[in-house]
Amino acid sequence: MIGLMTRPALLLALFAALSQTAAWGQDCSRAAQIRDTSRVTGFLRQAFSHDSAASVHAQDALRRSDSSAIPALLASLCVDPGSEDGELGVQAGYVLAHLGKPGIRALAQALANDDSSAWQNARRGLEPFDSTEDPTPYLMPLLGDPRPRVREAAASALRLGGPNRVQAIAGVRRVLADSDSTVRGRVVSSLAMEGKEALALTPELQRAARADPSPRVRGNAAQALGSIGASDSTTITVLMAALRADPDSEVQGTAARSLGWLGGAARAAGPDLIAALSSKTFWIRQDAAQALGRIGSDASANQLAISRALAVSLSDPDSTTRAVAASALREIGVAAQPQNLKALHSPDSFVRITAIQALGEQPPTPASIAGLSALLSAKDSITRAEAVAALGGFGPGVLPQLRRAIAGKGKSASDGVARVVAYIARVDSLPLASACYGLQLGKWDPVLNIGDDSEFSTPPAVVSFSRVKSEGFGSYGGKVSYRVLPTNGARMSVHGPGFWTPQTRTDSVSIVWTTGFSGLTMSLGVTTDTLSGTARTFWDFPRTRQTAKVLGVRVACHK
Repeated sequence: MIGLMTRPALLLALFAALSQTAAWGQDCSRAAQIRDTSRVTGFLRQAFSHDSAASVHAQDALRRSDSSAIPALLASLCVDPGSEDGELGVQAGYVLAHLGKPGIRALAQALANDDSSAWQNARRGLEPFDSTEDPTPYLMPLLGDPRPRVREAAASALRLGGPNRVQAIAGVRRVLADSDSTVRGRVVSSLAMEGKEALALTPELQRAARADPSPRVRGNAAQALGSIGASDSTTITVLMAALRADPDSEVQGTAARSLGWLGGAARAAGPDLIAALSSKTFWIRQDAAQALGRIGSDASANQLAISRALAVSLSDPDSTTRAVAASALREIGVAAQPQNLKALHSPDSFVRITAIQALGEQPPTPASIAGLSALLSAKDSITRAEAVAALGGFGPGVLPQLRRAIAGKGKSASDGVARVVAYIARVDSLPLASACYGLQLGKWDPVLNIGDDSEFSTPPAVVSFSRVKSEGFGSYGGKVSYRVLPTNGARMSVHGPGFWTPQTRTDSVSIVWTTGFSGLTMSLGVTTDTLSGTARTFWDFPRTRQTAKVLGVRVACHK
């Protein structure tokens, strides 16, 4: 415990903070009068100290806080988030969220505060993150508050995956019928983060996407349907209708994106998405191209029709649309090889290099070897380097075909083959190149109740350590990195491909899986048939980082 409350005045302040919304909701003018016998304010400041020892001590003290700290924490909520001390309010909300029912109750009541700083910090404190206490019972009374911002904040903080799920769903349904479109729009937007827990509200989201008078609400509802994975036929029909006929172009683009998130389940939308590639609005073309890549990566889709349509978009007047179409063809994979071969000659450097990388990730064929070898003599150095990496990634077995392909092509082609040979030799000297391992994670420490977010800390079950340079992190940490992919039927994780980086010692590697915001890293020692080490999570918001033991066992790679 940080400290014990002994003064009657503080006991009264604590009682008011916990049981009288109106008293706390008047203003923050009395915040300075609260005497901080718990020393919590000082610890909040020290938590951001440049002195690492002081910071660790302060954070440990804050974790051991009890309800005696609530008055001072509530006072700290009044700090303007945009001020120099703004982090104090944010951290105060985070600490309150971890004080069990008293802290959660205090945060819920602070949502009704007339002071905007206290309200904003309380709202952030009620975001789920690591908190295990469900605020739903304390938020339900606020759904009838006359102020729209209070109703919206309370509804957005309802915990659909908590122990009061039925009550929370009823509360959200109530607010989805709110007369204020801003309230409806923000609550619908918050559902997009709920994952499968929000599937019970699919009918309400379908109605909102189809018929809400507000374009913002319709767009948010379309996005939420895709985000939560509502892949039933009614949802697909609603999203297709929004793509074809919604009067707002932003809603049309959002519907296209959501169809893409649903993958092969949305294959019936292929013709509508192909038609959208000809839209006069560039962002609709971009969203449609991205969606077609995701849907087309499923073998159940009409991959031929999708690949041919995307190939036309490689000449789109908008450079971003061209880039998205190229990435979509790469995502489709082998089925789009003819289109990627043609893209090797694109005047757009991004399109050309993406096609090189796409072919390098596929099993080599005489056509891909011939197409890539022709680029060993390209005028620009980046194209030449990517062609070397793609050909080198095929391994030494490609060299006889490669030499036949460049026969009689001159010195520059011969020099290119020499670079491929050097690339292969370099990769062959690395641990793990072309090897496959089954990965086993121990229990994460500390144990956190993070629900669907666990997908961000879950790697594929079986992985292949590719020989192909990772273009996104080709010089990560000053070292060349290579792609790591699921194999042997393992599912791709939410991150997409990861990357592995050999360390200075030849018997250790690091692996990273990331969405660009959150994910996990592994630091592993390498022996003949096993990997062993530690995994660590990382997040783009304030959440406790976890560690777990990792064991990798070498397995045969199945082609």
